[in-house]
Amino acid sequence: MPNKQQKKIILINNCVEISIGDSGGAFSSIKISVPKKIVKSAVQRNKIKRQIKEIYRCNFQKNLNKNFLVKFKRDGCVFKKELKEFFSNV
Repeated sequence: MPNKQQKKIILINNCVEISIGDSGGAFSSIKISVPKKIVKSAVQRNKIKRQIKEIYRCNFQKNLNKNFLVKFKRDGCVFKKELKEFFSNV
């Protein structure tokens, strides 16, 4: 019977939920979910995704073999500072 991947879920400002799981490969990866139900405009959804990817790229330096799933929960909240702090401390 295969082992289930353990996931850790972190909530930032009731706005962004981050799930951390083990990666099967040698590198870490990030996946971002911004629902259309919450942010209607495709331009705004893509802008949020680009901002989160850039925060991850600039602040995450280690290869921990982890997968990150970032789920956007609410529109109109401040999340950049907290995400920078989270990825620099992981």
